[in-house]
Amino acid sequence: MDYNKLAAELGVDADDIEDLIGEEGKRILTLGWDADRPGSYGAEHIVKWRGRYFFTSTDMDTEGPFDDLEEVLALDYFHTNGTPKPELYSEVLDFERLAAIARDIDEDRTQIININDRFYEWEGDSLRERNKSGD
Repeated sequence: MDYNKLAAELGVDADDIEDLIGEEGKRILTLGWDADRPGSYGAEHIVKWRGRYFFTSTDMDTEGPFDDLEEVLALDYFHTNGTPKPELYSEVLDFERLAAIARDIDEDRTQIININDRFYEWEGDSLRERNKSGD
């Protein structure tokens, strides 16, 4: 991603932007996943930094800036069915919004979903809390 325009606007070095996003940004959402195979785990994040939103990931290039949260939430990463062992964390998004993301990433309603360190299972199209371990 070319950060030159953004860097000039914000008065920072373009080479430092990704580091600054990580250091100064507020994490809005994390979608973690684990396929139980070596190297088959990761996380996608939405980060708010200096009034703008960015998509960051353990596996993908940073995307953004986005002017509003809805733009970045619309990215396919947060709506791809088959995300293994999904974990959703947010201090900003409410449970219903996180549950909507869970519905998109588990269309078959077969997985245990970790939302903010609580485990849920599907009852139809609704999530019901399970015991702490998720077993």
